[in-house]
Amino acid sequence: MMKRLSRVRSLVAVSLILLVLMVPATWAAGDADLLQQGDDGGASPGAADELVSVSGIVDVMVNQESDDAEERLDTGKVYTKGDDLELGTDEGPSGTLSMRVGIRFQGIGIPQGATINSAYIEFTASEAQDRATNLTILGEASDNAQTYQGDDNEISTRTPAAASVAWNGVPAWSIPGAKHKTPDLKAIVQQIVNRPGWNTSNAMAFMFAGSGRRTAWSYDGAVDQGNLTLAPRLVIDYAGLTACQTLNRLSNPAGTGQITTDPEPNCGANTFYQGTPVEITAVPTGNNYSFGSWSGGATGSANPTTVVMNTDKTVTANFALGVCHTLTTNIVPVEADPVGLIRPTPSPNCGDGSKAGKYKTGTALMVDAVARGGWKFSAWSGALTGGGKPQPLTMDADKTVTATFVATCRSIKMKIDPTEAGTVLYTPPPNCEGSEWQPDQQVQLRAQPAAGWFFVKWTGDVTGGETFANPITVVMDGNKSIEAIFRFKSYQLWLPALFRRKS
Repeated sequence: MMKRLSRVRSLVAVSLILLVLMVPATWAAGDADLLQQGDDGGASPGAADELVSVSGIVDVMVNQESDDAEERLDTGKVYTKGDDLELGTDEGPSGTLSMRVGIRFQGIGIPQGATINSAYIEFTASEAQDRATNLTILGEASDNAQTYQGDDNEISTRTPAAASVAWNGVPAWSIPGAKHKTPDLKAIVQQIVNRPGWNTSNAMAFMFAGSGRRTAWSYDGAVDQGNLTLAPRLVIDYAGLTACQTLNRLSNPAGTGQITTDPEPNCGANTFYQGTPVEITAVPTGNNYSFGSWSGGATGSANPTTVVMNTDKTVTANFALGVCHTLTTNIVPVEADPVGLIRPTPSPNCGDGSKAGKYKTGTALMVDAVARGGWKFSAWSGALTGGGKPQPLTMDADKTVTATFVATCRSIKMKIDPTEAGTVLYTPPPNCEGSEWQPDQQVQLRAQPAAGWFFVKWTGDVTGGETFANPITVVMDGNKSIEAIFRFKSYQLWLPALFRRKS
């Protein structure tokens, strides 16, 4: 008997040893990564395509006006603006209105195929309500749910995922401002993250419909209340295995630039969860270099461009040593005080430290003309034509741009004192844009008294500051402000002879 037990113990020991030897190394690495990732997501996996353990809590809120909306099921009208969301029904002038609510959450951050442990949406009550309420919660069957545009029937025509969750006997919402959670939505979320086109940067959406009524704050309402935590909130607890794909970034020639990524690596140094779309941007660092094209894991010349991390990739940004092109600018007319200026954007970016008017080959500019006081922009000549501004200009050669300015029309702001005492006649009459005169035009002003009044003097922008001559001539070398002063004739006898003037 003792020998038989000894043989059993030996067999068990051998079996345990074999079991340990048979455990894949990736399992052990996955467990280690799970422990490392728990707080900072900074796991450093081993070889490419090795599965690593991922886990975390997603906690996101609706963060824009068009990401929560209501649809009236009787008319199909969709409302993206409003302080609250009517879950179930609403009350209208004609009675109870059945509603369907759509809610979209962005940037979920869960790898494709991860296991969903739990999920719920949290609402904040905007009203106290205890009516019997039963709701059905659906998920949108979409790899990347789009925001709501406000089109008729937009929520009810979106395809629901197969899984649904019943929220029956919704407890009373008796305290405005209190938080209320849905039942567990993991079945819905699991179907969405299992979709082949799902990736970490995508958005998911949910739909609510049913009977009864519960009213929650929307994103708009949260903004109006000055408290964004009132908006709907999605919380997901997930875990699982995913591959980390390495993105190697090179510049050619070496040292002439760098490549930035959005998002930053999310699975360790230079690695991303499998399936993550990554926007890459080539940034020249060499003084005279400019981006030319991509090679390797990215192609073309679009900058930025996007690569999907479905395998390890090496992308190379090819930079070219460009010729510096000079932008020469001229202003017409040439005056001692400049009549305007030409303002190109961006600033010169090529050549020596001064970068005097020089741009890298292919630099796209917007060129504007800014007039000084008393002048206005008229037209371009040279490398630009027409009168529009600003205008685009590509620096693919040395270029000259000339901006022509013209003096603005001049005006006379005339005041009659008192207003009923007379008028002023102008010779010639206004001849520039309706009620103004051409620059430097000579204009004769004649004071014309009304019956019983006589002209006394001019003040303002006239020679010497004031004059008693009638008529007078002013030169329209700028805008003028002049006052014509009249007095009633009964006062004329009391004036000294010097101030008496025939009208």
